Amino acid sequence: MQSARPKSIGGALARDPSTLTEQEKKVALHLARAAKDVLGGAQLVKHGAAFSFEQSMPASTPRLVHAVYVDPLAASMMIEAGVDFLEDTEATTGYTALLAACAVGNADLVDALISNGANTLATDSHGRGALALAVRAGDEASVLRLLDASVSIDAQDNDGVTPLMEAAQGMNPTLVETLVRAGADASVQTFTGTSAVAFAALGDAARYAQKSPPPGCFGFFSFASSKRQSLSSPAPDATALGTGNFHESYCDESEAATLERRERCIDLLVEAGAEQ
Repeated sequence: MQSARPKSIGGALARDPSTLTEQEKKVALHLARAAKDVLGGAQLVKHGAAFSFEQSMPASTPRLVHAVYVDPLAASMMIEAGVDFLEDTEATTGYTALLAACAVGNADLVDALISNGANTLATDSHGRGALALAVRAGDEASVLRLLDASVSIDAQDNDGVTPLMEAAQGMNPTLVETLVRAGADASVQTFTGTSAVAFAALGDAARYAQKSPPPGCFGFFSFASSKRQSLSSPAPDATALGTGNFHESYCDESEAATLERRERCIDLLVEAGAEQ
């Protein structure tokens, strides 16, 4: 006599997951996922059910980190299940699940991970913490959640870059203001002496300056202290600086709008005590 196929009824599994075969768990997990039944899916995960993406994911990427990238709902089920691999790290990036969630800007997963005890002090292979990655993603909700969790607001990465500098580099006045109001120190400089104002004035070029730029670039970087000079000129040509990694806003909005955001960031930073 064949056993009845498991199904999700009213948001709960019709059968005890511990009684299911591996194939039945697979079917039940598929049904729970289709119904967005996080609690039901979590019960299955607790009893060893695996998601289809786990069969082909890179060996160097932990299950939960991969789920954050490709299937946030599956990640939610894993977190709800209380998995014991919250701190497993991806070999290449050094990302934990929390860092990955911050990097992709998924505030719901960030909240769930913090609520379930994820380490908010972890850093990636570049020394960036969760707050810096959330700022880079432009995710204000995650930034606010991390600040509520009392992460270090002025933590510096391997180059001495702070979350405030990341917000300035992205020319995001909303996040610059949020961080300043939360107590970020605008006077902090990188290990090579680059200020937050320079990050706002030069965008990605300021980050590149921390990486020993090729000869001929130093003259360009030196004018960062004069914010009005940078504001009165178009965005610099990336190829002339030896990098094509300029902020995408230079491509997808008008020059006037870009300059307005940049100027607003610089004004906020100067008011907060940043060096010009």
